Amino acid sequence: MQSKITFMRIGGFLKKSLMVLGLFCLVTGKINAQTYVNGNLSTGATASTGAAAPAGSNWSEVQPGNNNAGFAANVTNGFAVADDFTIAGGTWGVTKFTCYAYSTGFAGTTSPFTDLRFQIFNTDPSVGAPVPVFGDLTTNRFTASSAANLYRIFSGTPGNTRQVWKIEGNLSISLPAGTYWVEWQVGTALASNFSPASTVVGTTTQPGNNAQQHTLTPSTWAPIFDGPGANEPQDMPFQIDYTTSICAGTPTPGNTLSTATSACPTIPFTLSTQNGTGGSGVTYQWQSSPDGVTFTDITGATNNALTTTLTANTFYQAVVTCSGGTPGTSTPVQVTLTPSNGCYCIPASTNCTDGDIINQVDLGALSNPSACGPNGYTNYSVDPTITVPDVVQGVANPISVNAGGGVFDKTVGVWIDFDHSGTFDASEFTYLGLTAGGTLTGNIVVPATAQLGLTRMRVRVRYNTVLTGANACTTYVFGETEDYSVNIIPCIQGVFNTQPASANVTCGDGATFTSAATGTFLSYQWQQQVSATASWTNLSNGAGISGATTNTLAIASVDGSFSGYKYRVVISGGCTAVDFSSVATLTVDPLVITVNTASYSSCTPIPSGSPIQLSITNVSGGSSSTTTSYTSGPIAPPLGDIPDVDDVVGITNAITVPALPAGAVIT
Repeated sequence: MQSKITFMRIGGFLKKSLMVLGLFCLVTGKINAQTYVNGNLSTGATASTGAAAPAGSNWSEVQPGNNNAGFAANVTNGFAVADDFTIAGGTWGVTKFTCYAYSTGFAGTTSPFTDLRFQIFNTDPSVGAPVPVFGDLTTNRFTASSAANLYRIFSGTPGNTRQVWKIEGNLSISLPAGTYWVEWQVGTALASNFSPASTVVGTTTQPGNNAQQHTLTPSTWAPIFDGPGANEPQDMPFQIDYTTSICAGTPTPGNTLSTATSACPTIPFTLSTQNGTGGSGVTYQWQSSPDGVTFTDITGATNNALTTTLTANTFYQAVVTCSGGTPGTSTPVQVTLTPSNGCYCIPASTNCTDGDIINQVDLGALSNPSACGPNGYTNYSVDPTITVPDVVQGVANPISVNAGGGVFDKTVGVWIDFDHSGTFDASEFTYLGLTAGGTLTGNIVVPATAQLGLTRMRVRVRYNTVLTGANACTTYVFGETEDYSVNIIPCIQGVFNTQPASANVTCGDGATFTSAATGTFLSYQWQQQVSATASWTNLSNGAGISGATTNTLAIASVDGSFSGYKYRVVISGGCTAVDFSSVATLTVDPLVITVNTASYSSCTPIPSGSPIQLSITNVSGGSSSTTTSYTSGPIAPPLGDIPDVDDVVGITNAITVPALPAGAVIT
């Protein structure tokens, strides 16, 4: 139900498109009949959820961060609203005032509104006790009401319970140039009605918003605020029909004015001219330029003000012409594109002290343990100590999030700004699931069309409610939000740059094979074939094997049985089909030892038991430089004295020694 106090709100929201958003000639048979339009209500035929509005109608959707669908301007309950407008030049003959309202739950086909009261001031009515220049709040000036072809809805919740109606009242007054305020209230035979605030997609307020609400008894005024902190000024939509005298001569529009000097890609801003041009028969043509030199007409931009968005730094000017006269051109203004990292919404305060918290985020090279941030929000994208992970176009990128503890369910969702627009769209959302406390895993599939380079990722946890793509900026009580930078890189097919080479090693030494490949998301798997007829088998780390799934395979120690084994590496990945390296062969050289001694030449017999020194050296190479001395035992059977070395030839004897490392010398 709607609240019935000053600032009566039902979760809704206001925005302003500022000043005159539409000043155009109506084809009514009177060339000087014109309409002033204050604010904006339509947000399009498709809701943020993708739902289509009823046939022939548009949505008026409360934007994320705002909380109110409407404000009370109810005759029965003693509330009114007020907003201002400016007559830049000349004199307006005002003939009609139009405002907008809805009655929640009313489903009839004809308007329920039958009462419209309004008054016009030439000063701010909240200051002092000014006398209106026209009207009062006691006379019903209602003349007609019809469907506005709009349905007021909360963000992400389309429905048809708040059909918006336009309510009209005729008047006749001549107003010279100046700033005026109009105050109004409406009535129905139903219990309640509310007036929606001006709504501009992607914003919670607009420069120049200044609407007020009036409680008639006692007479008190308050600014109409909304937004995440309930402190952002709003505007109320209305229209004024008027007539003017004929414009003549060359207009002098002066400077081009913009409500923003820098704007995010999807956030509207409003352009106007410094000097108004009075009279009828005035035409406007807005132009744009990338360099401030060559300007081109903007299609359809023919009102005295232009609300638009931009995708690059742009200059704007207005060409103003009186009927049959010489055009006057405003001095151009440049509006620059705000970098996307300055455009992301920051959700309103949430509470993450009760277990609805993000404990850990892991994505590629990113591994960040965290605690509850102030007001439930932490921007890690500006923290230089946090690793920026790569995410790859066109493939599934694994992510895991540990969400809180306790016994209460919570859901986790992730957004990545794939188009670098400064907003998180529903199509950029990945839902990870629900948990009472633990780690949720999933895959973020980055579109092949995603824009390369640094962009923003948002991770959110929410208590007991499923997160959807429309909730990137949604305010809720229990949960937490963390922002990170990620780097979108292309999906590149893996290619071998270096093939593994065959190796020759000596028994007991280690063997190493290395391959190099380039590509994204590559994985390696070394394989071994032990004979020409054997199958290739995957190697695993352990038992002297390391690096089995890296680009370098190491075998700690080999013996003669490894000789002839063949090795290759397999690369694969999200961007790479299975590919095999060339084959490398391992050759194991045996220990080759040479026995050397000087020839024994002597007429003196060799005494029994007298040793002859032998030098045994491994000459097959190797890395060891160890030198160890061994002495053989007695030769058996004993040979006795050898009186003459020439008498006995071909004497051999085995000398038992331990296993010889490469390079061992035995004496």
